[in-house]
Amino acid sequence: MNHLCDAIEQALTASNWYAALMVALTLPDIAGKIDDPQKASGARYIDWVEKYLSPAYTNKIGFSGALHKFLSGGDCYALRCAFLHEGSDDVSKQRAAQALEKFQLVAPRPRMLIHKNQAGKKLQLQVDVFCRDVVAAVKTWQSHIQLPDATRLARLKALAEIHILDTSFSI
Repeated sequence: MNHLCDAIEQALTASNWYAALMVALTLPDIAGKIDDPQKASGARYIDWVEKYLSPAYTNKIGFSGALHKFLSGGDCYALRCAFLHEGSDDVSKQRAAQALEKFQLVAPRPRMLIHKNQAGKKLQLQVDVFCRDVVAAVKTWQSHIQLPDATRLARLKALAEIHILDTSFSI
């Protein structure tokens, strides 16, 4: 999983926002499959986001300090489906959407943070911050599946990797 987290950081460093976001949106899928391969994809994605990512998107707001969840597991899954399968940030037609209908994905700007701004059913996410939040959630998740969880560790070890071969390689 570290190689995928590294790929996100490399994409962010190269200002390749789309590649970074696409990989970030797939990490909860992968982690969820490692956790519970028998559960349906959408359910395990939503559960994983609720447990590991949503806490970073739940803040006290307003004078009363009421808790507000900017990004639920369902809304994140709806973004994943819309963005990866349709190239869209509109989640209004996604069954999994819970509170949001649209995302506005923004690239970082020097000395500015444009992140977790919500107007009605529209949420602004700054791509680099969101991607790094997903990576941080993955790191937390990984710390929870250390030894002696041999089953999950075996699934984690079985992830595909791209091998860089030298010219002397032969099969």
